[in-house]
Amino acid sequence: MLNETKSALGGRKLLFGIFIAGLFSNAVFANVSVVDSILFRPQAGNGLNPIGVAVNPTTNKIYTVNRWSDNVSVIDGANNSVIDVISVGQEPGGICVNPLTNRVYVTDEWGYVSVIDGATDSVVSVVEVVFGAWGICVNTVTNKIYVACWNSDTVSVIDGTTDLVIATIPVDSGPNGICVNPTTNKIYVANTYSKNISVIDGTTDSVIDTISLEINPFRICVNPTTNKIYMTNWKGSDTVLVIDGTTNSVIDNVILESYASNICVNPTTNKIYTANLDSNTVSVIDGTTDSFIDTVTVGEYPYGICVNPTTNKIYAANEYDNTVSVIDGTNNSVLAAVNIGSWPYYICVNPTTNKIYLTYLYRNNISVIDATTNSIVDTVAVSANWYQSPRGICVNSTTNKIYTVNGNVSVIDGTNDSLLAAVAVDGNPNDICVNPVTNRIYVTNYDTNTVSVIDGTTNSVLVMAITVGSNPCAIGVNPATNKIYVASQYNDSISVIDGTSNLVIGTVYTGCWSPRRIYVNPVTNKIYVTNFYDNISVIDGITNSIIDTIDVGTSTEAMCINPLANKIYVTSYDFSSDSGMVSVINGVTNLVTQTVLVGQEPFGITVNPQDSLVYVSCRNGGGIWILKDDMGIEESADFGLRNADLQIGQNPFIKSTVINYQIPAKSKISLKLYDISGSCVKTLINGEKEAGSYSVTFPAKGLSTGIYFATLTTDKFKLTKKLILMK
Repeated sequence: MLNETKSALGGRKLLFGIFIAGLFSNAVFANVSVVDSILFRPQAGNGLNPIGVAVNPTTNKIYTVNRWSDNVSVIDGANNSVIDVISVGQEPGGICVNPLTNRVYVTDEWGYVSVIDGATDSVVSVVEVVFGAWGICVNTVTNKIYVACWNSDTVSVIDGTTDLVIATIPVDSGPNGICVNPTTNKIYVANTYSKNISVIDGTTDSVIDTISLEINPFRICVNPTTNKIYMTNWKGSDTVLVIDGTTNSVIDNVILESYASNICVNPTTNKIYTANLDSNTVSVIDGTTDSFIDTVTVGEYPYGICVNPTTNKIYAANEYDNTVSVIDGTNNSVLAAVNIGSWPYYICVNPTTNKIYLTYLYRNNISVIDATTNSIVDTVAVSANWYQSPRGICVNSTTNKIYTVNGNVSVIDGTNDSLLAAVAVDGNPNDICVNPVTNRIYVTNYDTNTVSVIDGTTNSVLVMAITVGSNPCAIGVNPATNKIYVASQYNDSISVIDGTSNLVIGTVYTGCWSPRRIYVNPVTNKIYVTNFYDNISVIDGITNSIIDTIDVGTSTEAMCINPLANKIYVTSYDFSSDSGMVSVINGVTNLVTQTVLVGQEPFGITVNPQDSLVYVSCRNGGGIWILKDDMGIEESADFGLRNADLQIGQNPFIKSTVINYQIPAKSKISLKLYDISGSCVKTLINGEKEAGSYSVTFPAKGLSTGIYFATLTTDKFKLTKKLILMK
């Protein structure tokens, strides 16, 4: 029972009562600043989609060329860890190392070769060759670098001393793979489209022979000791051709167990290794007998491969899971898998457990982060394949369950961070939200233009398909009104669903192109929609109409809301300056009050209202940026209502506490209690009151330990205070 009494008591200032002035237009906000970061890779950036790899046997460093992140990861071969990341040209593809000069050469498809000093791991020169540069090799004896340019059907020759192009050699159609025998000073070019190999004399830099084939050659390597050349087939063949370098003729055909892409040779052990894309394996060939002898299982979609003849270790670059498998050449076993990059994607926080859950693009698991130590404490696998990587993610802090979409809906138990269930929904689910009051989960299905409803108690589908607008891409829920809002990407609209009847009850047209994300403030009943370019549409949840448009920055992406502080945080990315930003918006004035620089491509953001920490996942920034929003907000001297007040008695409290409030004039008022997620858990007062001071005895029966917020609302103002329940 709630006991209310009118008294002459004024409000008392208590240590544990935090005044959340974000609900007032004349509140003074403190600055937001970066206080920490959780970097999954060196700060230079992430390594994404490694497609080539090379090793310096002298320094025992391994270099992977990462196509999607335009950089090179440097791995220490002694401890199999990433020690640096080097930015290179756009869409890099080929890589080779000269161990004598300690230089690394990286081609990019735009026609440049980045020259890296292996001592400092920095780019010291950029050489312009021809558009379509791909395969590359170096003759360590002559210090010449040869670049196969598939678009121009040429090979560029670079002088390694001056970093200048000294010759351009016409070859046949579609030069792709290239290798050199430093002993004979011959270069071999695999011409994919013309089905032959050009043989170049390194002394004259001219073609001296052409080896005709019946297949499309792809990648090529040479054993200088045996003078044999080994070549894979572009058309998905499971064969490796063997060529005699003395006669320039095919002498053997090695049958493998799967399609081979790249190839390398260890001249010391006379073993050849092929990276097999489709089977996620590496095949081992005995160069003495030219026969297949073993298969090694590695990561997903191994594309590049190289060998260190000194340590007898083989390195396979796995494009789809961003790892490098390290193989022991003695027994053909995997020693380690080096993670060279992660692309942080969506993120959410459970304020009750203070855990953060992070998804990745092109990874089939979720990282669990302890927000107290800012360290990854667990990894939860949610699907079997990389292409079913989890996207949207949300948490029900009441039940401590986490939900993510990855082809279906994965349900994670937050108590032990284990997978509880996989729930099948409609076509191609891509975003998700939860109503903690009704314990229902809502999923957008992009391909079928529907929303599925899941019962959080049974983990079963209640409604398979609620038809909404075209290509639903984002979803949010107001637990106070039990309304669900669905953003449709290509008809610029928001569908409004009644959570009781599961029927669409309205459609709001944003007037802006391509809404991307949607978020709800359950306290103010405002809905915020990020649009494709640079603004946010604000919807009034009562009238379901656009009431404002907020200009933020270029390429707005993710958003989160602190509902009780009434602050909105929006990520954006400026491609021209390569800068990631978080804009802080005052929810009363809808004005940007501050912009904070974070990592590159901030894609996900979440806030813990308990400690006002904001977590930003940056895709190409390689981690999470942590922002502190100092909630030491000053109260205005005069709100036009001098005697308005709200105070909490015993706080923290165990069984009950007294809430004191004061209003300066007769008004219709409400006094409600919200949990940390912004859901209303109790209505204490709802009616008209005369001017004066009142007190309410509030028993906490039925509520669990945690932080709650008491909000007093009148016709002209709103006050909120924090309560701490301890049982």
